Amino acid sequence: MLVDRETTRRHEERGVALMKAIRDRVVPGVRSALAAGAFPGMAVQGNLPLLEAVESGVLDLVEALIEAGAALEVTVERFGRPGPTALARAIELRHEDVALALVRAGAPLDVRVGDWSVVEAAVAFALPRLAAALAERGLTPSADETLSLVTAAALGRVSRVSSLLPGTSLDARGKALELATRGAHLAVVDLLLGSGLEAAHAQRALGFAIQNDDLRVLERLLAAGASATAPTGLTRRSPLMMAAMCGSAAVVARLLAAGANPTERSDGSTPLEVAHPAVKALLQEAAQAAMGKAPPGDAR
Repeated sequence: MLVDRETTRRHEERGVALMKAIRDRVVPGVRSALAAGAFPGMAVQGNLPLLEAVESGVLDLVEALIEAGAALEVTVERFGRPGPTALARAIELRHEDVALALVRAGAPLDVRVGDWSVVEAAVAFALPRLAAALAERGLTPSADETLSLVTAAALGRVSRVSSLLPGTSLDARGKALELATRGAHLAVVDLLLGSGLEAAHAQRALGFAIQNDDLRVLERLLAAGASATAPTGLTRRSPLMMAAMCGSAAVVARLLAAGANPTERSDGSTPLEVAHPAVKALLQEAAQAAMGKAPPGDAR
């Protein structure tokens, strides 16, 4: 019994060390823990090492666990139901390189990502290389005639969206706009914006255009009444704050031109304080220009 307890304790310690290295994103530490006997399939602190690595988005961590024999089909229970597999989670988080590595390693493809198959989710989440890899393996999205407006918009099916638009509610069209924006389906975005949507719908979609670094869709949404200063539907952060964190100079510049305030605090910080290095100089210049125009005594 003492031997069993000691063995269990050692396994737990190695598992904790493995999980810590994953969370710290230290690839040599992960390889060292695995070499020391850490089991890649043992749940630690409510999560599996492979799922934790997938959620980090660090490809080298995921590949180290795949090489160590981590099971690709295993999930952990969430809210009383099985959670997503590693591949489904990679798609949800839009970690395309990680998802491709899992597919190449033989991850099960007959899983769902929300209401979608993996290939439909790859299209809906704007992951073209993954969609192509899945198509090479014989996976194809559902036929048009089976799709709802929202799913057709997410998959970029222009003709199906066009046929379903008459008589659909504003709420359905607004949700379809968000998913078409997330999938970078410009023609569908144009169709939906031309169907009488309100500025509030464009505002909720704006965050997806920023995340995608999609200047063409961003322009459409601003022209449809989306505000460069109001929070998007994705987060309480301002559009400029999101763009600063994503690091797209073109999107940052367009939002500044549309009236975004580079010195305004959003969610406790200014855009410059959280900016990606690629846009720091642009925001610094804009903030200095804004401060120069501020009235004397303005505390911004």
